[in-house]
Amino acid sequence: MARSRHTLRLATSDDVEPVAALMREAGFKARSSAGWRWLFVDNPAHQRPEPPPMGWVLEGSDGQLQGYLGNILLRYVLDGQPLSAATCTSYYVRPEARADSVSLLRAFFKQKGVALFLSTTANPASDPLYRMFKAEPPVDASFSEGYAWVASDRRAIQAVLSRRGTHPMLARAVSHAAAPVARATRRLSGFARIPHHPDTEAVAVLQPADVDEWFDKLWALRAAQPGLQVQRDAASLRWYLRDPDAGDAVVLALSDQDGLRGYVAAAPHAPGGTGATELRILDVAIRPGDTGAIAPLLRRAVLHARSVGAGLIYAAPCGAALAAELTALRPHRHGHAHAAHFLRARKRAETGRYTGPGVWLATGLDGDTPFCIERVDPTRG
Repeated sequence: MARSRHTLRLATSDDVEPVAALMREAGFKARSSAGWRWLFVDNPAHQRPEPPPMGWVLEGSDGQLQGYLGNILLRYVLDGQPLSAATCTSYYVRPEARADSVSLLRAFFKQKGVALFLSTTANPASDPLYRMFKAEPPVDASFSEGYAWVASDRRAIQAVLSRRGTHPMLARAVSHAAAPVARATRRLSGFARIPHHPDTEAVAVLQPADVDEWFDKLWALRAAQPGLQVQRDAASLRWYLRDPDAGDAVVLALSDQDGLRGYVAAAPHAPGGTGATELRILDVAIRPGDTGAIAPLLRRAVLHARSVGAGLIYAAPCGAALAAELTALRPHRHGHAHAAHFLRARKRAETGRYTGPGVWLATGLDGDTPFCIERVDPTRG
């Protein structure tokens, strides 16, 4: 058996810059020193007597980093009971070290003190590696489909043209000409157009610092519900929404005399290589049974998207229950053939308990998805 040419070791804070170089090479999000502190020190789930690994790196004989996999602990609940989970993130290995790439995932799955291992940003290249370690995708078809609504026809067309490599000036000219036609088409079809709602004006726009005990009360109601979900107490939400390497996240909140009916957390996002801005839905949480709160919250998200210059609103693949509510608002559906979400229990025989129909009540807040939000350049037109 050939000996590995690369050394596997724990990542440290000294690896910030070389890991950032790897991420830029891969087209992934590059973290700053402040971003590493936020992920690995400020994270409420990392407040343990013995801090968990920041991740692992592959180092060549010349001392150069050739690969990285980040490790972030998350607090979950399953049927109302606390559960420790870990998500891997930023998994990339240079071509010359790919023969040793499995060692990064092996270290992730071998770590102690974790009941559930997961990823929410797998791709066709990493899919077979997760399966090699007996991780499985949820059975719900909803996890293979994201949802998009148009906030601005002109900017949405610009975004599409930019993805095809069109010159920015031409993209702007075409979008101005095509926007009236696109708008008329949407009005006739009803797709990708969230209707007006009488409760929209009652939705408040909050900053992360405004997340308070009202959110704890909503979380207490949600935590008592069956299913697997990431913890959403006020302290955890404030942490999630304060990524120093991302855009300005907001919380759109709808309340009544009994407290919060629900909220949508969202942030401007700049998908790599598009030259465009979208509003990414990070989380949707409503009072149990109050599905009528989703429409005014999403309608308010449309207005906020316009205010930050976003052409589209995008919600990542999610659990079946939320997917049913979102599809009722007639989005454009963005499907993909590969599995993005994977789970594995520490006791592999129990993995099916988490991947069964309707178990994972996932939103964009789950796994490493919220840690991939790219900062928007405010000078971009």
